[in-house]
Amino acid sequence: MVNPQTPFKSVKDLVAYAKANPGKLNWSNAGSGFQSHLAGVLFTHMAGIEVLHVPYKGAGPSLAAAISGESKATFVPAPSVMGHVQSGRLRALAVGGDKRSSVAPDLPTVIESGVPGFVSSGWAGLMAPRAVPKPITDKLRVMLHRAVNDPATNAAMRKLGAEPVIGTSEEFARLIKADWKNFGDAIRVAGLKAN
Repeated sequence: MVNPQTPFKSVKDLVAYAKANPGKLNWSNAGSGFQSHLAGVLFTHMAGIEVLHVPYKGAGPSLAAAISGESKATFVPAPSVMGHVQSGRLRALAVGGDKRSSVAPDLPTVIESGVPGFVSSGWAGLMAPRAVPKPITDKLRVMLHRAVNDPATNAAMRKLGAEPVIGTSEEFARLIKADWKNFGDAIRVAGLKAN
């Protein structure tokens, strides 16, 4: 997402500007180590650009900075900004998933926009301790499928920009493993340390 007052109409525009002006593009995030920060670090590293990462105290202040123009760009989950995009307060350049969003099918992925291999998408999942008996986890899975596939619930989630997906435990484990690797790379690039 970018502030609509910027000249950026595409990811390529943003990357070209950042390459011509190293360190001058300020990029808000919800704070060091948050997904918006790590996605930004990963993106800038993979795009070969240098920006000024500006950590805010949470997603709300980071988003407000992008809307006001205090920050020029940010990564944010689609459900939290669809209203701002539709009203013109923010401009969406691309989605971070590995495929286009059904919510905004005309919006390219970051990969399609010239940053090969970049994937960063938020997700929510249901987890249970390993010791929970299989009949209970099976029942939870059935109930979750029922809830997500309820037409009203599904429509409400899509209206917010979410894409309801139900998969197997194995598919969820693969997603977590892939994110662990991607964000681990971002943590190393950013030089973040636990304290």
